[in-house]
Amino acid sequence: MSWTNGYLRQAVCADLICGLTAGLLAFEVRFKNESSGTGPYVLFSIALPLLWVIAVALAGGYDSRFIGVGTDEFRKVLNAGVCLTACVAIVSYATKTDVARGYVVIALPSLTVLDLIGSAMTT
Repeated sequence: MSWTNGYLRQAVCADLICGLTAGLLAFEVRFKNESSGTGPYVLFSIALPLLWVIAVALAGGYDSRFIGVGTDEFRKVLNAGVCLTACVAIVSYATKTDVARGYVVIALPSLTVLDLIGSAMTT
């Protein structure tokens, strides 16, 4: 059982790194030459790793019963990506917040792909 705890700690760390990488990548690509109005996106880029870990946890990605069980880990990461994207869209719509689509289109899919690659490398 101790190996699963170590694996889960590594998975959470990898997820945090993927979230930070995707957030910074999206910020850099979308706002390369802009300096005004980027404050909320800096905060979102910093919060993205935590939001991602929460999304993966809610999708069951850290359930020790499914570690190394076929494609379940990959499916749960993909579900987390789809659900986080949907949540951002719904919250943005409900609060009438203008969110740069270019940022979201880069950040969330790249986060999901980076995490899937990371999951494939550790499996």
